[in-house]
This record gives sequence, C-alpha cells and structure tokens, in this order.
Amino acid sequence: MQEFFLKHKKRIIGAGIAILVLVTVIASGIKLNATLLESAIGVVVTPFQDLTTGISSWIDDTVTSARNKTKLKDENKELKQQIAELTNKNRKLSMYETENERLTALLKIAQKYPTYDSVGARVIAKDPGIWYDGFTINKGTTSSISANMVLIAPEGLVGKVLESGET
Repeated sequence: MQEFFLKHKKRIIGAGIAILVLVTVIASGIKLNATLLESAIGVVVTPFQDLTTGISSWIDDTVTSARNKTKLKDENKELKQQIAELTNKNRKLSMYETENERLTALLKIAQKYPTYDSVGARVIAKDPGIWYDGFTINKGTTSSISANMVLIAPEGLVGKVLESGET
C-alpha cells in the first residue's frame, strides 16, 4: 500500500487539488439554500478561506504600514528642517527688534536735545574696578569728540569725556 502512495504521489496530490478546486467552485455557487453535501464541503473549505484571507490582509497591512512609516519619516525630516529655518528667522527677528529698540532710544535722545550735535558711540572697554569709574568708547577727535564733552545714554547721563584721541 505504501508503495502505491509513493509511486502515485504526484497524481494523488493533483487529484486532491482538483477536488478542492471543484469543491470551492461548487461551494461558491450562488444559492440561497445549500445542500447537505455543499454544507459539509463549506465546513471543510471555510477555514482555509479564512486562513488565506487573514494572511492576505496581514501582508497588505504590513506593506501599507511600511509605506506610511516611510512617508512619515520623510515628512518628519521636512518639518524638522522647517523648524530649524523658522527658529533661525525668529532669532534674527529678535536681534532686529532689540537693535530697533536701541536705535529708537538713541533717536529720542537726539530729538530731546536738538541744539546739540550728537554722535553715536559704543563702550568698548571698562576699567576693572568695582564701580567702573572709567570707560573707553569707540569715537575720538576724528568724530569731533573732545575733553569735557558730556556722554548721555537713553537711561540718562553717563559721564564726561576726560581725554580724547584719534580713532
């Protein structure tokens, strides 16, 4: 008997597949009431149909998930780049705002004392003492700054020029 199965193995498998195909075709026919044979075949075939449908759905879900993951990574990369650009723009705007406030304050000083010639200068060095008694500014005689001139800032009087040199 075992020799029979080994000798006709391919034919037996082919016949089994043909029977399953035939059963599937018969079971999938459109009828409202199934016969006893069709119901029995349906009981055998349905689990295999469920299994193949489940595997197909799982594969489809896995592929869709992989595609979505790739899209999300690309979108995330673009958004991070936009955040970096907007952060940089925001920093520049903050610097411009601070500079604008400083220049507005200086303009108010010039408008408050219209009879005096004003020159904008920056403090470039301070004496290392505790109270900062002396300052060095970046303007000198080439900018018409001379000894005994008054130094004022938006907050008020800063001091007077003790000596002036070429700058």
